[in-house]
Amino acid sequence: MDIGRKQLPHETPIGIPVEEATFFVTFCAEPRGSDTLARHADAILEAVRHRNDSAIWYCRIFLVMPDHAHALLRFPDPVRAGLVGEPEQWPHVFIAHDALG
Repeated sequence: MDIGRKQLPHETPIGIPVEEATFFVTFCAEPRGSDTLARHADAILEAVRHRNDSAIWYCRIFLVMPDHAHALLRFPDPVRAGLVGEPEQWPHVFIAHDALG
């Protein structure tokens, strides 16, 4: 599938624990070119603030554009946060089978 953009690697670099990594996230509205996100920017930013205040993530910056948004996010370690006893107990994880090597 040719999406007309350079595909960049999405793996966390070796040696950087996920709980210490900062992720650059971009998402787009459909249809592209619309002002969908800009019309709802206040609600989106309130949801970002809530998740930040609740320690669901740590957002350094969240930028809402008319049809897409960018964010710099860090995610807490659920074991250190006292949410689970072992990393394997955390239910909110998806690992693609082909990523396991």
